[in-house]
Parts: sequence; C-alpha cells; structure tokens
Amino acid sequence: MKIYKTKRQEKLEKRRLEGCRLLGLGQSQAEVARRLKVSPAAVCKWNQRRQKGTQRSQRPACTQSRLTQSQRSRLDKLLRAGAARQGYADGLWTLARVARLIDKILGVHYSPSHVWRILRGLGWSCQKPVRRAMERDEQAILHWKERTWPLLKKKARAQRRVILFLDESGLSHKPHLRGA
Repeated sequence: MKIYKTKRQEKLEKRRLEGCRLLGLGQSQAEVARRLKVSPAAVCKWNQRRQKGTQRSQRPACTQSRLTQSQRSRLDKLLRAGAARQGYADGLWTLARVARLIDKILGVHYSPSHVWRILRGLGWSCQKPVRRAMERDEQAILHWKERTWPLLKKKARAQRRVILFLDESGLSHKPHLRGA
C-alpha cells in the first residue's frame, strides 16, 4: 500500500529538515527561527529531537491510504459521472453521499468528515451549487430579455429617465432617527 503525503506535509518536513541542517552548522535557534519564519519553540523542539538522534517527527508525517490508486481513479470517474447516475435526485455531491459511495462501491468505510481529504487528494474542491428557483420559467425570462427589456430601455431613454433596480430588503418604513 502506498503512503501519500500532502503537499503541506512535504513542505513542513522540508522546512524542518532545513532547520536541523542549519542547527547542525552551528546557527543559533533564534537565527534559524527568523530565517525559516517559524516560532522559536518549534526550533527548540527540532533541536531537542536532533540532539537525541530522532530526526523524524513524533507522529507520522503522512498516513496510509486505505484506497489503492486504482480505487482512487475509479472513485474519480464515478464522481465525474455525477450524483444523478448514482440514483440521487439532484447532481449535488455531499460528503455523506461520497462516503456512502466509497463504502458501497469500493468496500472501504470512511466517515463523512474524512472524505474531504480524499476529495482534495483527487483535485476536487468545495463548490456551492448554482441555486435556481424551482418556479423559474426559462421562456418567460428569454421573452423579457429579448422583448420587454429593450422596449423599457428605449422608452426610458426617450423620456430621459433612469432605470433603477432596487432590492427592498434594505428598506424600512421606520425612521432612522426618533424624536426625543
């Protein structure tokens, strides 16, 4: 089974190793912290581990994936096919749905809170779906854009008026100032 490291983990490990190298060259902890833009406490821990001969982090810098590379590729293809292909009414993938898909199809159980790591590893990102009203009438919208709107603009221009689109959510009938 292959061990996967995130780019962030690789970057942190590289920085820690560079810090140990600089400490080994005799630079002070404060200088190493300033140069690598880390806290002095972090450099102190690095130095303690370096002196004990345990250069590795105490906890593993990476975790083993329970999904093989072929399973990850298959999951990516299933996700790209869409949620509707998996029997969902809408095309929205949620973490819970992806967790159920992985469990059902690939036979590996993950909690929904962990699924985002897998998705991020596959290059997926969190996106909000485009929300549209269920009552939306595409033909009425097209008619308004092509017929009604041009007539309104033409009439306003002829009467030297300004068209103003206003959202009443910011309006109030109550005065801002109250008398004493």
